[in-house]
Amino acid sequence: MGFATADAEISALPSGTEVANFSIGTNHSIKKNDEWTDIPTFTNVTAWDKLAETAKGITKGVPVGVIGRLSVQSWEDKSGKKQYKTVVVAESIFIIKKENHEVA
Repeated sequence: MGFATADAEISALPSGTEVANFSIGTNHSIKKNDEWTDIPTFTNVTAWDKLAETAKGITKGVPVGVIGRLSVQSWEDKSGKKQYKTVVVAESIFIIKKENHEVA
């Protein structure tokens, strides 16, 4: 559960399958020298098919909850170095509407 860091990006594969990508920001607090400091964490999320349709309602700053599985993606960059990225592949998405705090 966190807040969308930007509007969801929706695209379609050549097969017509829709995919949505977005990021959720969360904070946790740590205590340093008797002062609390918020540490931000950003989590990338990918949603497919019907969930990509749901993700169209995700705009920057909207509270979002996601249930899913972790997936590690890897590729080689231009210099040939292996790069890794961990994303949550959404199985459920919950968008909290600010007006009345309903779950969409």
